[in-house]
Amino acid sequence: MTARPGGPIDADGLTVKPGFVDIHTHFDGQATWDPHLTPSCWHGVTTAIMGNCGIGFAPVRPDRHDWLIELMEGVEDIPGSALAEGITWGVGVLRRVPRRAGEMPRAVDVGTQIPQAAVRAYVMGDRALDAPTADDLTAMTQAVTDGLRAGALGMSFGRTAGHRSASGQPVPGTYSDEDELVALMTAMAEAGSGVLQVVPAGVGGEMGGDQRHSIDGEVEWISRLGERFRIPMTFLAMVNEQDPHDWQHWFSAVRTANAAGANVRPQVASRAFGMLMGHQSRMNPFRHRRSYRALMDLPLDQRVQALRDPQMKARILAETPDAGDTPSGRSTQPPHVQAALPLRARGGESDSTTNRRLRQHRGHRSARASRSVGGHLRHSAARRRQGVSAVPAVELRGQRLPTISTT
Repeated sequence: MTARPGGPIDADGLTVKPGFVDIHTHFDGQATWDPHLTPSCWHGVTTAIMGNCGIGFAPVRPDRHDWLIELMEGVEDIPGSALAEGITWGVGVLRRVPRRAGEMPRAVDVGTQIPQAAVRAYVMGDRALDAPTADDLTAMTQAVTDGLRAGALGMSFGRTAGHRSASGQPVPGTYSDEDELVALMTAMAEAGSGVLQVVPAGVGGEMGGDQRHSIDGEVEWISRLGERFRIPMTFLAMVNEQDPHDWQHWFSAVRTANAAGANVRPQVASRAFGMLMGHQSRMNPFRHRRSYRALMDLPLDQRVQALRDPQMKARILAETPDAGDTPSGRSTQPPHVQAALPLRARGGESDSTTNRRLRQHRGHRSARASRSVGGHLRHSAARRRQGVSAVPAVELRGQRLPTISTT
């Protein structure tokens, strides 16, 4: 093939293709300091879409910076120290991601969705985990409208119980009722633009913290409201070892809805993603064994000491994992009951308590950062690359981005 300028390029044995549009990334922080979005640029990605899973950094008020960082740190395992040291914050209702994203020269195009958690925090402040009032809903829909007018590519909802902040709080919006979803989707429909991305309850399975089969109800409302609003929608579709074939009836429901006028596309990874597992992690292979759960609230050094006991080891290994049991610190109430209760009644702590804890441990973050800011994010992003198939096209810089498939 011939390049201009520079002459021929030897492409023998290589694949020549258009750049990939990666529609599910969490470069929200890194995009403010890294024009290349490494390592994605090394793998053929030329456009990255952020603001997924209902989390991100805009819209934002100054008193919510640390709070949003803690949310991203917990959900996506991106070190808060890297985000705190690297992000340059902007002002206003929507600045895609903080200010520098729109100022630096870029090797990779970026676009963002409006995250529901950020909208709740922007409007509701310390009440972001509570049910919104009518006035809250009005302000939230206005923020969505303003964001879409400013250039956002859509909105995202995060509804899986497995997504938690660094302090263990659920993502605001996890238990939103249908009235809130309808209000926000109405704003999108009236704006006439944008894709709605949903991480549904149940997507992680019981081992990921969700109720078994709860995704069935999510696919039902996605299909039903998709028919009603006719806006492009996509939801994360994952399977687990308990129900490896459930995707078939999800896809059947989507096909039925699309035949009736909906525009819903499941979002499917081309390979499984990696996870860090350990005694410090919520994703622990022993967390569903009763004897191990009895140790989970111990400080790490005491837990490790207890696990060195041969009798304790034998007892844990002999137990049958029971994913239906509630891990330590997790509410036993179903989502529709939790949504109607104040945060403390759901077994959580108030947001003001969370902020105090955050201030206490933020002073230790710089010491915990053993690598550079860029190194932190490259490591995290490399573990989380996901190719995606069957996605709707979006628009960026006035140009239509094609549907992609990497399966």
